[in-house]
Amino acid sequence: MMKKGLRFLKNNLVKNTIILIICSLLVKMLGLFNRIVLTRLLGNEGISLYTICLPSIMLFMSISGLSLNIALSKVVSENLVTKKYKNRTILIKSLILGLISSLVATLILLAIINPLSNKWLNQPNSYYPILSVILFLPIVVANNIIRGYYNGINKVNISAYANVIEQISRILVSTILIYLFASKGKVLVVTLAIISMGVGEVISLIYGIIKLKKNTIHIDGTNNPLKAISSIAFPTTFSRLIGNFTFFLEPIIYTFALNRINYSSDVIMYKYSEVNAYAVPLITMFAFVSTSIATSIAPNISINYVQKDINKVNNLIQKALIFSLIPGIFISIILFHFSSDYMNLIYGTNIGSQYVKYFSFAFLLFYIEPPIVSILQAIGKSKTISIVSIISNIFKLMLIFFLTFIPKISYNSLIIAMVINSVFLTLVQFF
Repeated sequence: MMKKGLRFLKNNLVKNTIILIICSLLVKMLGLFNRIVLTRLLGNEGISLYTICLPSIMLFMSISGLSLNIALSKVVSENLVTKKYKNRTILIKSLILGLISSLVATLILLAIINPLSNKWLNQPNSYYPILSVILFLPIVVANNIIRGYYNGINKVNISAYANVIEQISRILVSTILIYLFASKGKVLVVTLAIISMGVGEVISLIYGIIKLKKNTIHIDGTNNPLKAISSIAFPTTFSRLIGNFTFFLEPIIYTFALNRINYSSDVIMYKYSEVNAYAVPLITMFAFVSTSIATSIAPNISINYVQKDINKVNNLIQKALIFSLIPGIFISIILFHFSSDYMNLIYGTNIGSQYVKYFSFAFLLFYIEPPIVSILQAIGKSKTISIVSIISNIFKLMLIFFLTFIPKISYNSLIIAMVINSVFLTLVQFF
């Protein structure tokens, strides 16, 4: 009986891993498709506004979400063994904590929205698109909780399906809304494109709640899980916010620097989107392959490292890096020779094609960063990753600012800073 049980657990783990990898690939591909659809529907002006709003939106979504998906995954899974808490209590306490964090995020956003849109980004049109994120911050919280619960009870397939449903819903809703209101001006259609993110979250949440009835595990614990949830949620959120806050500051510093050398706000917005809406997404379009490799390789690395099978670990590392580089090399060769053609094919424009041609090979190291980070986490080097990440993020922001004042670089400071930072970060992590 024990052997059968172990075999069942092993088969269930393999099945869940395969489902997770397939769904992750599908979500990444749908995300790429969504970006292509948005770029074509919104046009250059619309996608430029959307792109410069996105860092602020992602920051407040991270603050609101409070990494409750990760926290609940750990607390719920451990509770299956310890039986300290009622699962219902875990969900309720998490929801209270999440609603408080979304309220804090809302108040912060309301306090800074005027200077953020009018002074820091120097884009008054970004006011309503950024403000619209308030509408679905509580939904983000609820989604994080539901997905964390499913991961905790080892139903990762439900979370994976929910992610796919969210992406498909977002694409359909944004396409319909933008098509219907295209004549009403770029501010409205960009705001609707962002609201469609929230609609995707709502539909995904409904799916999660429907499945909850059939996947409820009753445990008669009596302890309060708030401390256990908070002890994971707050440090994890802080770690995530480092990256999100850098992304948030990126357009602000870029705008501030270019304003100092007399570039207009419209030109700055277009130059920012030329890199982040056109060039970089095209150069890194196959990055979902290396991300999926990173997801699948981590458990194997971890197991063999604990067993001190270093030869096996080294072999897995080599395979992970090689198979991550292959799509990067492939796409870099094609884009170097046909950058304009592929930019036209995918986005229907030549905007950013010069960046694609000159920097496609420079982004090769970007493809091996996800597996390197995953490997370091698997061998217990999470603290090292955090320290290196903080240093590289500060380094990147400094480069964006100071390179702008070199006449031959000017507005190219953003993509050059990205390349230098990517090389620096990946090489440091590699060594």
